[in-house]
Amino acid sequence: MKNIGAIILLMMSCWASSQAISKKQLEQLNMNVSGYTIYPFAGEFAPVKNAVGRYGLIDRKGDFAYPVMFDTITFSSDYINLIKNGKSILLNSKGEFLLDSTQYASIVLEDNFARVVNKAGKHGCYGKNFQMVLPNNYDESDYVFYGMPNSECMFALKNAEGKWAIRSSKNGQETEYIYDKAPVQIQDQYLKVYRQALYSVFDGSTFRDILPYREYIDSCSFWNNDVNFFVAMDKSDSLSYIYNSDGKKVAQKPSTEFCYWKNKYVVVSKGAEGRNIPLKMLNKNGKEVHILKVTDDLCWQYKNNKWTFKSTSGKRLAGPFDEFAFLDQGKEESLFIVGNDGKYGLVNMKGKTVIPLEYAAVQFHHSGHVKVFIEYDPADVNHTKDKFKFYTSGGKQLKGEVLTFDPFVDSCASKKQEQESLDYMWFRNTEGKYGLCRMKDMKVLVPFVCEECGSLMTDGMAVAIYEGRRYYINEKGEGLPAEVYKKK
Repeated sequence: MKNIGAIILLMMSCWASSQAISKKQLEQLNMNVSGYTIYPFAGEFAPVKNAVGRYGLIDRKGDFAYPVMFDTITFSSDYINLIKNGKSILLNSKGEFLLDSTQYASIVLEDNFARVVNKAGKHGCYGKNFQMVLPNNYDESDYVFYGMPNSECMFALKNAEGKWAIRSSKNGQETEYIYDKAPVQIQDQYLKVYRQALYSVFDGSTFRDILPYREYIDSCSFWNNDVNFFVAMDKSDSLSYIYNSDGKKVAQKPSTEFCYWKNKYVVVSKGAEGRNIPLKMLNKNGKEVHILKVTDDLCWQYKNNKWTFKSTSGKRLAGPFDEFAFLDQGKEESLFIVGNDGKYGLVNMKGKTVIPLEYAAVQFHHSGHVKVFIEYDPADVNHTKDKFKFYTSGGKQLKGEVLTFDPFVDSCASKKQEQESLDYMWFRNTEGKYGLCRMKDMKVLVPFVCEECGSLMTDGMAVAIYEGRRYYINEKGEGLPAEVYKKK
């Protein structure tokens, strides 16, 4: 469920895109909502709040679709929930009435779903297009909801004998009641299941247990949705055992060492500080290796505590380097973060240095650019010391001032947002002011004059905060008072 406070930073573009809103339309819209606290649009509607904390729902003209009388309003991809005195009115994304508390005692939105409790206290769930994917037959303690990124979900259901089954929202497919505990979600459609005092992993896409049962499963490695390795603990001897997906034990390690995954390799190191400096690397059969393949023709070799980029025929292309940040690659497979003497840069597939090794840190940014840090302290979890700029992935430094905070990446991005390339983003400068930038060229659309971070640009609109008031703005950054744009 997304509450109103979270919407300002986390609202996703869940409905069909609307026509771009003009500067004149924005002026009228902002005038209509003057006196209210406004929040981002979710499709055709947005919540607003009055001075006494009551919420209403407006359309894109600023007209009220529902009056300001509700205690709160929540959103999911397909539903809007208007709540007053603990009672709900459920709407679809078009604002059309679906049901209310005369039928259900409770309605809670989550991801793409509306979880409901009937008057008898039984739980159920509606999915997309108002289709019931779980009938109202379950007590609260007898079911568990698991959201997944593909607009589907799974449920764990308990019977009278205390056994658990797994049910899919997609087609109602259901396992037998064979599990002794409620499964635990590991990643997306993968659940850790427990049966006869042993653990396995259940795959919701194939609807079966995919790993041999073991006494304990600590973590799993996935590559292209196939399990490569899992870490288990068979004995109480402070040792962990690494198994491949065939159930073969390939290695063991003490509890002071940590496993990291890269493609089809397992890397053992001493922890987060040295995670890119392996103690050893193993292939799927447990054989210790000294290379990480990039393609059939290219690889990184780790030898004598140094990384070298080579062709598989042995020709050196780049390096040696103290560090190759293979664990920070994400989906980027054609550029490589490397470091020497605590300074970092970037090399490409040809071994050419595209960003010089002179920065405190380098990160791949989900906008498609590369974020380079002039100042960076990994121990500073609040990022108070960060100072950074952007390069293109081709190595061109983008114009713009030094920035000190990346709100959506560093503090409030959801997993879905981290995976998206956002076209517009808010940043903070060294003077503590926020501005909106167009990411393709870092053009400043809203000058760095805002005292707070605005919302994501969704459906062609965002919310900006200037001198204590919130304004709707469009993709050109228009919508704020004229004085703002004179400060560029």
